Formats: sequence, structure tokens, C-alpha cells
Amino acid sequence: MNRSSVLALWQGFSHTRSVAAKASQPGRGTSSWLRHAALGLVTVVLTSSLTFLVVWGSQTPAAASPLWSSTHIEFHGGVIANLSCPSPSFCAAVDGRNVIQFNGSTWSAPDLVDIIVSSRPPNELDAVSCTSSSFCVAIDTLGAYTVYNGSTWTQMTTLPGGPEPEVGPVSCASPTFCVVLGGSTGALTFNGSTWTPSSIGGSLVDSVSCPSSSFCMAVDYFGHAMSYNGSTWTGPTLVDSTPLTQVSCPTTSFCAAIDAKGGTLTYHGSAWSTPTGSEAARKSSFDVSCSSPSFCLATSVTSFSTYDGSTWSTPTQIVRKDSLTALSCASSSFCVAGDRKGDALAYNSMACGFSITNSNPLPNAILGNPYFVPLRGCGGTAPYKFTKVGKLPLGLRMSASGLISGVVRRSGIYSFSVTMRDTGVPQSSLGRSFQLSVVG
Repeated sequence: MNRSSVLALWQGFSHTRSVAAKASQPGRGTSSWLRHAALGLVTVVLTSSLTFLVVWGSQTPAAASPLWSSTHIEFHGGVIANLSCPSPSFCAAVDGRNVIQFNGSTWSAPDLVDIIVSSRPPNELDAVSCTSSSFCVAIDTLGAYTVYNGSTWTQMTTLPGGPEPEVGPVSCASPTFCVVLGGSTGALTFNGSTWTPSSIGGSLVDSVSCPSSSFCMAVDYFGHAMSYNGSTWTGPTLVDSTPLTQVSCPTTSFCAAIDAKGGTLTYHGSAWSTPTGSEAARKSSFDVSCSSPSFCLATSVTSFSTYDGSTWSTPTQIVRKDSLTALSCASSSFCVAGDRKGDALAYNSMACGFSITNSNPLPNAILGNPYFVPLRGCGGTAPYKFTKVGKLPLGLRMSASGLISGVVRRSGIYSFSVTMRDTGVPQSSLGRSFQLSVVG
């Protein structure tokens, strides 16, 4: 059973994955195999400058909190199901068939790695875990996997016991240790070359997080937690009366989890705390991500809370209407979230003034190749609207959301100006000049 089905059962609905998938192409969170299929999914990424984020979707972003900024680009191939960012300079995202990679400034074109095979039932590439820019593992829903070595993805290979329905989630601690849960095998561990099955006591496992090869924590629909000590799984142990939806463990002695009512609970090496959370956060929460024992961020439908090592903050609204569906934090100043309409929201604890934060000149375009560079707004009141004065290279265009995209058809050096307006009252606006070179 997938996460949308789990939440449907909890809320008294009867949606199934197949129906929800046709409508919205569901995915997963940072380490979770269960997503909000009925809600839809987007994924975003923030650079080390704390202002760059990307979402693949089709709607207009609307961040209500000044700590969150947003931008938006269209993705030509579907919505992102899951992403993993081991650092601000590298991320990998999956969208059902493709993998898209981020190098710290731009996203690659979609790379088709999960090819439809007529002998296999329909499947979705919807889980990925990366330990660095040179190692990732991605899993599809029928238990096939691919490995990234820093330059290419391997051909999809079926896991032992596969094909299996609803395999996942996946978490990797190093290139020689990964864990995949789900299917009839229960748990599979990867040593860098082969997968070994083992049993795990929980069922309907929602999420797993492995900070090392000697420790993993998993949570399931029935409120259980299961821990791994490097050789065997212990549990299930009942830690919550509500279905658990996500767990994040930055170290072997600290984890945070969130339940389907928005309750947050923490693990400190021996036992779990009692679930806590205000009524605002406990309406329907899904995700939590921790970069260290002193920083976690949890999202509810429209709000977020942060953890400072001892207490959770009062929930603060991020978006006005749209349900949040994805979350990832690599540091206390590097968090990303998305909502069901394709809005991209980036958490910046240092905040920023009203500005277009792209560096000038813009990244070079290569003649004859696709080009995707979003202009990045910060401060003010999102969403932002961008207009240009001057000519872009032949073949490129700029959308109102600030995405410069297309296939360049003429070399040269081009200069143009951009005006960005926010949606505040009164409205703020500013202009910047840019240069873009086409080479090749």
C-alpha cells in the first residue's frame, strides 16, 4: 500500500493509487516511498546562495512567510516524484521515468532511465537516495533499481525477489550501504554490488532513514518504529497511535518523525518522545527533514515548524491555500518544499531583501542545446512577475515566472534588462541588466 492509500484510509476516503496516479503522478519525500498522490507533487532545490529553487509544474507560486521565497519553471515530461540533495551543489530528482540532476546552478535535461518494458506491468521510478555527487540509487515501484556513478546511470535491474508491487522506500548511508524496504522481501541491504534480503517486523512501511551502515530507523502506517543495528532489525515498537508518515535521522542517536495528524516525535538514542504539535500543525502533516540533531523542519498542509534541539516552534504559514507535499533539508539554511499546484518554496533562515539574485552574466548557452535557467526572486511578496526589455538569443524565451528556456539557434553575446514585480500591496518592482553568451 502506498502513502496516498494510507492517508486515504486514515481520512476515510477510498482513493486508490491507480486512480490517484492517473490524476497527479505521485511521488515520495526525501526518504519516503509514500507520497500524496491525490494532492500532486513538486520538488524544489536551493543553491548555496540560499536563494535558488526550482520546481517542475505549471502554477504560480505563493509563499506567505518572509522566510520562504519562490520561483517556478515548467518541466517538459511530468512532475518530480522524489529528490535527494546530499549537498547544495548536487541533487538528483526522479519523475516516474526520468532522472534530472542539479549541479549547484542549473538542472540537466531529463535523462530517461526507467524504460517501459512490455513484459513488465506499469511502474514508476519514484525513489532516489544520494550520498554524494558520485553515488545515487533510484528505485521504481516494481523493485527495479539503477545506480549513478558520477557520470551515468546504470540500466534498470530487478531487485532480488522482484518484480514486486510497491517497493520502497530507499536510504543510502554510503556507496557500500543502502536499504530498500517493501515487497515480500521485507528489507534489502546493498553492499556496493549485491542486495541481501532480511526480515523486518513492521508492515506498510512509510519511510526509512540510514545515517550509517550500523543504524537505520523505519516507521510504518500502524505507528511503529523499527531499528537496524547493522545486522538485524528490532521491533516493531509502538511509538504513536497515529500512522507515521516520515522519519529523518541525521545521526545514529537522533531521529525525528511525523505522523498523519502532524504530531512530531523525536528519538534520542534509546526511546521515542510522546508526539506533540499544536492544533494548527496537527490537521494533516506529512514531512520532516533534519540536517542535524539541532535542526529539523516539519511541514503541515500549509505551515512549517522548526526544531532547535529541544523544542518545536509555533507553526507558521508558508502557503495560503495549497497543500505542501515535499520537503528536504541539507542544512539549517538549506530546505526546500513544494505544494500540490507546482509551487516552489525555499526556506532561507537569513532572509533577503527584495532582489533578483541571479549572478550576471547568466550561465552560457550552448548552440543547439536545450537551455533552462530560472530567474530567482527573493524578498517582497511572492509570486513574482518578470518582464524583459531587449532580445534574447534566437530560440529562447522568458516566461512571466522568469524561466528562460528553449533551444538556442544563433551564437553571440546578448544583453537585455529584466523587471521583477511582486504581489505586495503596495507593489514593489526593480530592474536588472543581464548578459548571456551563446557558445559552440
